[in-house]
Amino acid sequence: MTQRHTYSHGQIGNYQILALLARGGFGSVYKGRHVIFSNRIVAIKVLHEKYLASTKERAQFMQEAYLLEVLRHPCIVPVVDAGVQDERPYIVTKYLSHGTLQERLEYRGRSPLPLEESLTILERVGQAVDYAHRQHIVHRDIKPDNILFNACGEAVLTDFGIATFVETRTMRTKRVAGSFAYMAPEQFQGVISKEGDQYALACVAYTLFTGQPPFAGTTLSELLYQHFYEQPPVPTLLNPRLPPALERVVLKGMAKSREERYPTLATFLSALHMASGERTTDVSVRALVSPDKEYWFRKGNALYKQRAYEEALAAYNQALRLDPACAVVHSNKGAALYCLGYYRDALASYTRALQLEPQRASASRGRSLVLHRMGRPYERRPATSLRG
Repeated sequence: MTQRHTYSHGQIGNYQILALLARGGFGSVYKGRHVIFSNRIVAIKVLHEKYLASTKERAQFMQEAYLLEVLRHPCIVPVVDAGVQDERPYIVTKYLSHGTLQERLEYRGRSPLPLEESLTILERVGQAVDYAHRQHIVHRDIKPDNILFNACGEAVLTDFGIATFVETRTMRTKRVAGSFAYMAPEQFQGVISKEGDQYALACVAYTLFTGQPPFAGTTLSELLYQHFYEQPPVPTLLNPRLPPALERVVLKGMAKSREERYPTLATFLSALHMASGERTTDVSVRALVSPDKEYWFRKGNALYKQRAYEEALAAYNQALRLDPACAVVHSNKGAALYCLGYYRDALASYTRALQLEPQRASASRGRSLVLHRMGRPYERRPATSLRG
């Protein structure tokens, strides 16, 4: 019969237990010291007792050790040892003494981290994720709790407990895993992909730049809906000092559709570099940093939702400069104009939307509302022969 252990005292393998560091859903992490090399301080992850009877869970737990052995990189926590004691598997990694990024964020309250500090953290974590991707490994759980700092204060990526080998572009799994506040929409559907890691890192970037996560839901259903259908608050409204170019990069990395994100994690990092003022000669990166119609459209929608109608109108105008024949942008511009009390201009925008797309219901409803407000409720719809 398996012996019960909390390991609050005692020894695991060659390591004396000093303290409990954290307790998660899959295992507990302890601070330990090598019994012979007393200056060697480590972190020891031990599988929870409730999973010991499951061969699948034991194999999943030990896979982290195998992955860390493959992923030898200065920005990834190194594995030191692994073993089984009392039929209970454990993994030993280097102890990172300067806490987590989550603790650093909580210490600052809702204030963003200094820009240079944020960019340095993102650079190191991004290098770690990009390296893992080149080894066909997807992390699946990038979040501030899994970014720790070593004795030099450098960011290190940890916790590859649900990381997965992905040799094709995507994999599907019946078991949805990850941290809901930072999960890509497709990850909720069981899709495992490198683009999902990019989305999570972009969410971390959003948190660093604004001082708060992109979505404020407190339940799984709320967060799922927000990741799928809502735009986060505009970062530059939360942090006016944030360069607009960085805002564009982060929001593109958080695009709902993974096809609309950057093609690789390395490209996302290059775009961050350029947006922060660093030079690049890569023309493709320059093109990706430049705001497109979809960026301005999404920004306009987010601003409209926050009732920042003047700013939303400016964003819609930028989108229309890039694509003057987009009916949905004309329609949404009409809504912003209506909220500002510019009824004649709103009528013109709704009318143009219907000329471009006669079946657009939002434009038809908006036009009727404006006409009623103007005392012209029975005016006929415009001719639809004009096309942009």
